[in-house]
Amino acid sequence: MSMGVVGALIIHDPDDPYLNEYDEEIIVMLTDYHHTESEILLKKFLTPSSEGDEINGKNNFDCSQAPHVSKCVDNSGLAKFEFVSNKRYRLRIINTSAFSAFFFSIDKHEMEVIEVEGSYTKRNKIHRLPINVAQRYSVIVTVNQPVDNYIMRSEFQKKCMPDDAKKLSIVKAIVHYDGAPEDSAPKDVPWKDFLEECIDLKHETLQPLYEENLPKATKEMELTIAFHNDSSGVVRAFFNESSYVPDIKFPTLSRIFAGKANNLPRDRNAYIFDTPGEVVDITFITKDNYHGYF
Repeated sequence: MSMGVVGALIIHDPDDPYLNEYDEEIIVMLTDYHHTESEILLKKFLTPSSEGDEINGKNNFDCSQAPHVSKCVDNSGLAKFEFVSNKRYRLRIINTSAFSAFFFSIDKHEMEVIEVEGSYTKRNKIHRLPINVAQRYSVIVTVNQPVDNYIMRSEFQKKCMPDDAKKLSIVKAIVHYDGAPEDSAPKDVPWKDFLEECIDLKHETLQPLYEENLPKATKEMELTIAFHNDSSGVVRAFFNESSYVPDIKFPTLSRIFAGKANNLPRDRNAYIFDTPGEVVDITFITKDNYHGYF
């Protein structure tokens, strides 16, 4: 598991333009669950040549695959979401994973994307939602199918993961219509739309709800992002071929307050803009499909 408290912090907008377009809202949290503690995983990752998933904290797992010292319960059950016919639900979908990207969907139910990470968008109908680590989307789901049980699914984007993760299965939850049999297993009817893995939701389909007139840039800069081995053989992230190295004894802010902002080492990755009113157009260029999200 990734260590630490996990939960959603939702700030409701009193001027939400879609407030009257849905009846209730539901939080859906997607995550990968590592039975090995993060201290061990991080140590393994930060060595040369290094290389479970849930919906709302629940999933069935084959405990024979878990480390022998971990606490694991076979067939612990799936998360269940209660839907009422003809209601409209706003799903706030959050990827809280340490590493995994997913395709999220509900069998036989379309979704309308209305918000991306705090920004409202024009309605955009989709069947499957690609969602990367730390991304947040809001979608509206209309409960318009026959009264029954349906599968909510979270599919790993396996091409973005190490080879030993290829065996991971699709993670499921239950959408239970009010009035449907409690013990009736839902049929497996996934959407067949093809989505390329390791690629974000197409930006041209995400049009802002309100048009904004952006100021003209007075300065432009490019940042190329890449992940590769450093001089010690450890995989690190690089901005313009520079990987951040912290200085605990004399950190960046202390240097700035001491009037030494112009003498920062290159590995601090500091870019200084000190002209009031300056508008900087920053272009991110990624050489790594999976980590190309901001």
